[in-house]
Amino acid sequence: MEAADRIPRTLSVVYRPTADLKPDPRNARTHSKAQIGQLTSAIEAFGFTNPILTDEEAC
Repeated sequence: MEAADRIPRTLSVVYRPTADLKPDPRNARTHSKAQIGQLTSAIEAFGFTNPILTDEEAC
């Protein structure tokens, strides 16, 4: 049996409104308000397929 087979599968997907998310002040990736507007427009136009990973305290 390989190590990956012994790891319990506890992953779950929870859909939450983005307004429920709390930004981490230690996050090095920051964006100006103009960049956030551009990102918002792109997501509205093309969708967003990358999940956001959070811990229990981030929502």
